[in-house]
Amino acid sequence: MAVELSSKRLKFFWRPGHQNTVPDVLGRVLTTVEARAAEKMYGLISLKAESANLDALSGEARDTPRQSNGSSVVPSLCTLATQAVEQGSLVLTTSADDDMDGVWTVTLPLPGGEHEYKFTINGWDMQEELTIGDVCDWNPNDTFANRGFNLTGDLVLDVVCYNSCYSCDVSTGCTDAGAQNYDADADVDDGSCAYMVTLRLDMSQQMVSADGVHVAGSFQGWDPAGTSMTTPGLDLYEYTLQLSNGAHQFIYINGNTWDGQETVPAECGADNGLGGYNREIIVDGADMVLPVVCLNSCTACSGCTDPLSMEFSPFAGSDDGSCATPLVFGCTYPDADNYNAAANSEDGSCEFSGGRSCPTDIDGDGATAVGDLLIILGAFGQTCE
Repeated sequence: MAVELSSKRLKFFWRPGHQNTVPDVLGRVLTTVEARAAEKMYGLISLKAESANLDALSGEARDTPRQSNGSSVVPSLCTLATQAVEQGSLVLTTSADDDMDGVWTVTLPLPGGEHEYKFTINGWDMQEELTIGDVCDWNPNDTFANRGFNLTGDLVLDVVCYNSCYSCDVSTGCTDAGAQNYDADADVDDGSCAYMVTLRLDMSQQMVSADGVHVAGSFQGWDPAGTSMTTPGLDLYEYTLQLSNGAHQFIYINGNTWDGQETVPAECGADNGLGGYNREIIVDGADMVLPVVCLNSCTACSGCTDPLSMEFSPFAGSDDGSCATPLVFGCTYPDADNYNAAANSEDGSCEFSGGRSCPTDIDGDGATAVGDLLIILGAFGQTCE
């Protein structure tokens, strides 16, 4: 079986001058002895790559590499995968852009099965930094973000651009029209779509720090003082931000130092690797408004849940028996004709008679006009007896 790989821009997979070590197909370092054993497992491997813009590469990247025995190898492309060993020296397969079309090519005779690889420049001086979990990450469950393929017969892989899952002439971006960063010119979605996410915290059971309430998370570098939350009232604190699809961890802080961080319960937390838990949100292609939660809790704070009580909390998750004052609707303005002294909730029903059909005609000229307004402005700020 053989496989042909292509990629944009000049690429190397490992430095051929290394005499004692060689990276294996997973990017780990093997000794020369282990490389010989790997050769028996994987066979002689050659590779093909493509260069879209040689002028953008450094001169060092175009230097002629050498084998460990000192002989030159031309041109400059080698594989990340394990190499065959011949007479104690590493035999490096190479490729060239013979027709100068910007495509660098190599063909690899390989046994069937799965194989991983990535492109580098001048040994390990520069290497691809693909995103873990991207469409071209062969094994998204590891930490390497290598390319890969499953060989079942002769195979020619699609041309890709260096450090990209796509060809260099493909425009990538967010293709979801509902996302905040939608790109109408993008041909392929690159996973960058971002959505509005609102975090909401009930601080009704806390003495709020003079330094305010903050949130720290993976989206802002875990800075306890970097992101303050604002309140619209009723002890609710909010923060809205853009997040890409996937999991994001965070934690609420009463204040602006880690001394005020909450303790997230295990039942709604994600292991933080330090013996505790963080909150976690998973964005999945849509804007989100998170449910209101209580500090140190997975659920909303308890409170008065009776909307006909003065103590009613619209964010309370369960009733704590604090409802004590029934609402009495009526006119609460003492100078109104129908003032209700027992009312504790204004209902807009106040009535005023004043003995005239036009109470706004202050100067008595039979009309509400500029003169009346000037009288009011002249008396503005005076205390009524």
